[in-house]
Amino acid sequence: MGSRLVQVHRQHVQRLTLHSAIKHYALNFAALGIFSSLTCLNTSNLSFPEIQSLLSQLHNLEIVNCQQVRHYCDGPNFSLERFSHLRKLRELRLCHAGISGFDHHKYYNVYGPPRWLSPTLKVLSIKHLIDEEELEYTDPAKDELDWLARETRVVAKYRYLSQLPSITSLTFGFCSSWSARVWSECLHDSCPLLEDLHLIGWSGDKIQMDLSDRMKSVWLDAERSMSTWLKQLTKLKRLELTNFFAGYGVINGIKDLDLESLTVTFQTDVSHMLKDWTSGKLGGKLEDLITSAFGGRQTNHPRTLTIELPVHSDMQSQEWAKEIKRKALQELKCDINISIHLTGILLFDTY
Repeated sequence: MGSRLVQVHRQHVQRLTLHSAIKHYALNFAALGIFSSLTCLNTSNLSFPEIQSLLSQLHNLEIVNCQQVRHYCDGPNFSLERFSHLRKLRELRLCHAGISGFDHHKYYNVYGPPRWLSPTLKVLSIKHLIDEEELEYTDPAKDELDWLARETRVVAKYRYLSQLPSITSLTFGFCSSWSARVWSECLHDSCPLLEDLHLIGWSGDKIQMDLSDRMKSVWLDAERSMSTWLKQLTKLKRLELTNFFAGYGVINGIKDLDLESLTVTFQTDVSHMLKDWTSGKLGGKLEDLITSAFGGRQTNHPRTLTIELPVHSDMQSQEWAKEIKRKALQELKCDINISIHLTGILLFDTY
């Protein structure tokens, strides 16, 4: 790549895609600064240290898309600090690899005082990240000071979300460690231009579990703060929830929004739970969610409801799917495109 014969060609390269077939050894890359016009970097199956090495050589990137980001047990924790020097960044998509060999879900940390991501950022997608505080969460009634300290660390990680004035698309998962302070301090009055929102991993209905009154109040406060933030997203058009409990926070937060589409997805087999889905025990009460998203409003644009349930395609599952559709149609007083998928098979696509 350093040859003079290809120097002219290098100056015109704008998009670079790198895929590694090697799982357990870090690769050494040749100097990539020779690609002076590079604005888009796509990677697949690279480790986080390898991605850091790439980013240190590239400063004019506008689009970064890293899929199957690998982590090692002795490697550095993931941090958005490594992207803060990209001041022209418009799109950042990061999907971390799951458990595979030495790979595992990686914790999310911040090294030192946070430096904000570029204010030019319009698309931010971060999937399959776990806060180490989530794994440590215990009932605050047992140790209030320790719980508050861990909550403060989580808030510090996500404070950058309040500094994204141009963001139009946000995907984040997992959200299960987010207390009321994250929703209120990190997201309050933020993302005013947001049109697409995809939230992953909120366990939700903890007030039904055998927890202390203090712990129940923690999750109720989080639902209220979630609702307050969603109400502020007046430009929101598309909402997707994956393994995300739709309780008071979502149902009350979106009821006055003019949504064009709602997608509800579960990524595990829920065949044995479909009856609970229709009765409101799985993922919140479906009828209330649908009514809140679409009921009682007439619009000129098409609207779509998509429900994805990876279940076995037996007769019982299909009967439960028909029951879901029937209840959905009962709640809606206007035309809407309803699709229900079971194990990748489209069962319904009707008005």
